[in-house]
Amino acid sequence: MHVFGIALAGLLLANCPATTAVPTQEDRVENAPDFSAVTSKAAAARLARAGQLVTIPLFPTELGRPDDPANIGYITPEAADACEQIIGTLRRFAVDGLIDQMEVEPDYRGTSHIRTRIRFKAWHSKCGSPIEMALEVG
Repeated sequence: MHVFGIALAGLLLANCPATTAVPTQEDRVENAPDFSAVTSKAAAARLARAGQLVTIPLFPTELGRPDDPANIGYITPEAADACEQIIGTLRRFAVDGLIDQMEVEPDYRGTSHIRTRIRFKAWHSKCGSPIEMALEVG
């Protein structure tokens, strides 16, 4: 699990509006292939070169995590599109001052290097209810 403060330039937290919990968002990929046998980064990289997987940062760089090779993981291209929508929503919440902290927790099947689910939990350090979203990869 990775927890970081969201560091967006110009984010003002003087006003701390109340937030409400957002229902968990699950973006299920129908008939997703089973990547549980992909147990090495080399195998995941081969699938990425073949277009079956794409790399994404575990903790979104758009929300404050610097580019770091340890922050890279693999998911399907369809799940990456849905992940961009979640990150866009979280970015808007951060700009609006609703959140300033976030936790990202990936789930894996067995020893696979391919995520099966990514859970996002965001909150404001001074007030408000946590906002939780989940991306179902396969």
